[in-house]
Amino acid sequence: MNVIAKIKLSVNTRTGRVVKRITDPEFDVPTTIAVRGRFLFAVNARFGTTPTPTTDYWITRISK
Repeated sequence: MNVIAKIKLSVNTRTGRVVKRITDPEFDVPTTIAVRGRFLFAVNARFGTTPTPTTDYWITRISK
């Protein structure tokens, strides 16, 4: 779906609710997120692309 969901967890961390959904045209199945300052860095797994020796992979930087 190429969406990152920000989830607010309950105090006991057993439940949560989505508080924000983030999309970007650069997403191609983001699977891993890193936070640095005011940015998120999303690794695009490209699961729908057949891997070859020349397949491009990239990290997308977005604002939190």
